[in-house]
Amino acid sequence: MFIKTSIFKRILKDAWKGAGLTVGKKEEMYFIQGAYWILFVYEKDFTSKNKAAVIELVGDLPEEGEVYRAYEKGKKQYELKVRDEWEYKKWLSARDRYEDTEIKYRGMAVLQNVETKEMSYIPDQILEMVSLSETGEYEDFPTGPMGMGYFILWVNETGMLLTVKTPANEDNMDGRILKALSGLEME
Repeated sequence: MFIKTSIFKRILKDAWKGAGLTVGKKEEMYFIQGAYWILFVYEKDFTSKNKAAVIELVGDLPEEGEVYRAYEKGKKQYELKVRDEWEYKKWLSARDRYEDTEIKYRGMAVLQNVETKEMSYIPDQILEMVSLSETGEYEDFPTGPMGMGYFILWVNETGMLLTVKTPANEDNMDGRILKALSGLEME
């Protein structure tokens, strides 16, 4: 899969130590969720090193239809209700194209909507985690970044990486910076 394992391990651990790491399996696809990201990966395409990174923290991978949240301190909390964001197929309709502006600010990367020129922040480590060099021999490069609502994603036949974006909000300095940047032509 197209994710860099060293960064995947880092965000896994951050989630596990913080609000919790949610892990589930539905229709032969694992989904792993932190506070601001979700990774979907088909069981057959989940590399041993990435599986090991998850198992190291949570102990085991879920069975089909099982979802739980694991924390550094405390027992696993089994989830009973399936949440809307875990529906992999819904994200495949994302059509808004974004480009990386290569601008970094306070641990965030700035992306620009190709059509509307809107600027948004995403966590810099998510952008760093997408790695073309990690694609398998018969694996396509991921499509993305693509947007849908408040989310940005990358996808190929092995799975998808999804993260929350933060659009310009003029109520704070970070938002005013994005608003100012959106007036510039990025190339």
